[in-house]
Formats: sequence, C-alpha cells, structure tokens
Amino acid sequence: MKFFRNMSITRKMILICLNICLLPLIIGFMFIYNLYVTRLNEHIMEFAQAFNAQITANLNHMLQDYTGISVSVLVDSELFFYSEKTERTVTKIVRDKENMQKVLFRIVTLQPKVKTIGILMQNGDFVQTGSDGLKIDQTVFCGKPWVKELEESEKNFYIVPAHKADYWTSRKDELTITFVRRIMSSGVRYRGALMIDVDPASIIVLNEKYENAKRKYDIEIRIEDSGGRILYDTCLMEHPEQWQEGYMSAEKFDSNYIVLEQQSEKLGLTVYTAIPKATLAMEQNFVLLMTVLVVFLCGVSIVFMIIPFSRFLTSRLVKLSYGMSQMKDGKYITLPDYGSTDELGVLVSSYNHMVNEMQQLINKVYVSELLKKDSEIAALQSQINPHMLFNTLEAIRMKALYNGDPVVSKMVFLLSKMFRTVLDSSQNEHVIRDELKYAEEFMYLQNLRFSDRFGFTCDVDETLLDMHCIPVLFQPLIENCIEHGRRDEMEKMNIWITGRRMGEIAVFRIYDDGKGMDEESLKRTRQRIENAREISGPLFRNKGADSHNTNGTCIELRMHIKLQMGEEG
Repeated sequence: MKFFRNMSITRKMILICLNICLLPLIIGFMFIYNLYVTRLNEHIMEFAQAFNAQITANLNHMLQDYTGISVSVLVDSELFFYSEKTERTVTKIVRDKENMQKVLFRIVTLQPKVKTIGILMQNGDFVQTGSDGLKIDQTVFCGKPWVKELEESEKNFYIVPAHKADYWTSRKDELTITFVRRIMSSGVRYRGALMIDVDPASIIVLNEKYENAKRKYDIEIRIEDSGGRILYDTCLMEHPEQWQEGYMSAEKFDSNYIVLEQQSEKLGLTVYTAIPKATLAMEQNFVLLMTVLVVFLCGVSIVFMIIPFSRFLTSRLVKLSYGMSQMKDGKYITLPDYGSTDELGVLVSSYNHMVNEMQQLINKVYVSELLKKDSEIAALQSQINPHMLFNTLEAIRMKALYNGDPVVSKMVFLLSKMFRTVLDSSQNEHVIRDELKYAEEFMYLQNLRFSDRFGFTCDVDETLLDMHCIPVLFQPLIENCIEHGRRDEMEKMNIWITGRRMGEIAVFRIYDDGKGMDEESLKRTRQRIENAREISGPLFRNKGADSHNTNGTCIELRMHIKLQMGEEG
C-alpha cells in the first residue's frame, strides 16, 4: 500500500485503468473459455457416440452380407446334393469340384474384400479360390486349431478372430479374419464348412468425414468377440509385426482415454471407440493459448491507449507539482494557461494568480527594504557633516606632512578620498574605471597598514571601463579576500580582478591565492549570496573552495551591459 501511495499520479491512473479494463476482459474471456471447453467436450462425446454407432452399423451390415454370401453358397442345389453323396465316380468328383469352383470364383469376383474362400468337406475334399492368385496350403490350413474344431463347434456361423494367414502360399505375414459357415446334412449332421478370409481392416468402413476425425483426434478402434479376442485393433493393424502366434487379447483402455462401447446385433461382437484425453487436452490448450494471446494483445492495446491519455490528463498536475516544489527553494514558476475551464484549468489559474501575487509582494518587500536602507544611509549622512570631516582629515594630513611623516599623510589622504566616495550621494556617474581606481587606493592603504603584504592586479577589458555601476562595488569583496584569505602575518597574498564581456553580460571575477574560507563560513556566505540572487536576480555567484582546490576564494559578478551602460533596449 505504501508503494502505491508513493507512485506518481500518472502511474496510478495507468494502473487503475488497466485494472478496470483488463479484469473484466480476463474474467469474460475465462468464462468464454470454460464455456467453449464444456461445449467442446459435449460435441466430442456426441461425435464419439455417432462415430461408434456408425462403425457398429457398418459391422452389422457386413455381417449380414457375409451371412447372405454363405447361405447363397449352401442353397446351390448341386452343391447341396454333392454334400449328401457318399459314392461317386472320378469323373463326377471332378465335375462337382468344377461346379463348386465356379460358385466360389463368382463370390470372389463380386466381393473384392474376400481374400480367399474355400470349402472343406468332412471326407477331406477341399476346394478353394482367392483374389490376386492367393492359394491355400491345405496341409498347413488343416493343421490350424480352429479348423480341427469345426466338427465340435456348437455354432453354425461365427467369426474366427484375427490370426496370421501363414497357410497362404504367399504373403504369410498378413493378418486375416475368417467367416465360418458349417455345412449340415438333412439329418443335422456335420458335412463340411465354408470359410471366407477377409482383411480385418475391411470390416471398418468410414466415410471421409469420420476418417478425417479419426486422424485428427487419434481415435483408436477395437472390435472383440465375446471371449475378448481381437478381430480388429487400430494399433495392431498398423504394426502387424507386434502380433503374436494365435489369437490376441488386449488390455482394457486406461483412464487416459474416453471409451465408448457398443455390441453388434449379430455374433455378440463388441465395438470399442477410444479417444485419448491428451488429444482433447491439446485442443483445449490451443484454445487457452489463443485466449491468453487475445487477452495479451488487448492488454497491450489498452496500455498503448491509456499511457498517452493518462499523461495528457496528468501533465498539468505534474507541472503544477513541480512548480509547488520549486516554491520551497524560493523559485516561482508560472505555468502556461491551457485555456480550459475544467478543474485542472481552474487549479492552474489559481496557482498562477498566487505566484503573481507572491512575486509582487516580494518585490514590494524588496523595494521597501532598499528604501529603508537608503533612508538609514541618508540618516547617517545627515548626522555627519562632510565638510567638517573632510576639513579635519585634511588638517591631520597637513600636520603629518609638516612633521615629516609622508606615510601618515598619504594614508589620511586616501582615507579622506574614500569617505568622499562613500558619503557623496550626488555622484550618479560612477563607472567601472572609478571603481577600479578606488580598489587600487584601498589596496594601497592596506599595504601601508600591513607592510606591502598584498599583491593586486587588474585585468579588465577596455570596453567595460566606462560601464556604469554602483559605488563601492569591488571594495567589500576585496576586503572579504583579505579577511578570509590570509594564512599568517608574514606570507604574501595576491588578489586579482578580471573583467570579460560575454555577449550582453559583463563578468567580473575577484579571486585570491590565500587559504580560503572554512566550510562553515563558506556555507553561510553562499547562502547569503543565494538569497540576494533570488531577490535581485543573477547578479553574482560565489565559487569558493571546492573539493579539488581548498585554497583561495573566487567571487563572480554578472551584470547586463546594456542596462548598466544606459543603452536603449
């Protein structure tokens, strides 16, 4: 909470707007996402049920077709008659086999899904034909367990689960399922069996829509008989090398699948349709990713719209805050008037009015202080009779000269001249040349006092010598150098005055090579100068000792040339 309180108002507004805009957006998108996922799962379950029902219906239709095929073979009169005979000539046997071969060949031609079809009679006769020239090795075929069990079977029509067709003379590694129809005599005695081999994949017939959905969702299909043995399995059919000898039973689908099952109308076959949950999770994750992406893009768009809008609204408050913070340092800044009549516009106008009133009040106080000082000086001047003072000093000078002391006479003369400069208020044409002359006389007087302890050098541009200035401008600053710059009574100290013109500004520097001011005195002096600068403008700057040079003191004066020299503008 403290962090939020200390944030800028612009950031607060951006954060608040983001919360106001993004929170409903996120909540809305999450609601839509959850609703979509729920509806997606419902649609997938509906589709899976329809998918399973379609496979079961196709399986029932296929079983009905092969039931009809097997019955059509047995109702052939000649074949039925052949099955009842026990004694036949060789010619008759060959002719009967040719007739059966024609019937079987006709079935293979009309049913392309049939790989091989054969009839095995109880007496050992065997007739078969196959598509693509496939032939059956009778010895291997008759050795199969399910062939040996034909006579003991209780069902007249059934399906042998998927097994390897190793009794084919070619393509022995392929898988097949076999439809079996037992041939019974009129006395309900077993006479033989009709067997039809088909590809397990042929029992799954899907249209393009369901086939695409099967690939998209990785749907697994499994068909089992009543004993749990596999007739068809998607994974095993795609990888027949995993098939073991004999029949195979598959483990039940685990919890990672959504499983639907349905039984066929004939033969008790069970159709399983399994959809991996991981596939559905990928679909949901994709929707979630798109939802997050849309929320992110919306958030970025909102940020790009909110930032300039917030900055536009708070720019005046920021400037107003900056102006108020500058007032603590004595700087009064007027803000631009935006011409608006809203709350911020009224606040800015009130602030500008307050700044103008304070500046006028400060100017009044400053002028009143100047007038007060002028009146005090005038009062002091009125208390002193200049003529009496000057006459007395002149008498002292002449007395010293009469007594043969020219040094004292010179000192009194300079002192008298300095008093004239200070007390003569009628002198309105005081220029830099006069001020430099006054500074030289002051330094001469100091050297008389301290036995030539000070060096004094003036280096001022000729263009600045006739520049107007107030009387006694440099002398207090030189005296400050003497007071704070002397190291001891014996060491000599140099003082310089330089003056340079910089455009419309005249810059005068008074500096020395003495010890400089101590930190406390320097701090107080800088504060007094800063206070004077804030009131009267940037007239001078103090550059006393810094962290790199602890010796000497430097004071810089800046004056506007046109104003001081009386030029227009």
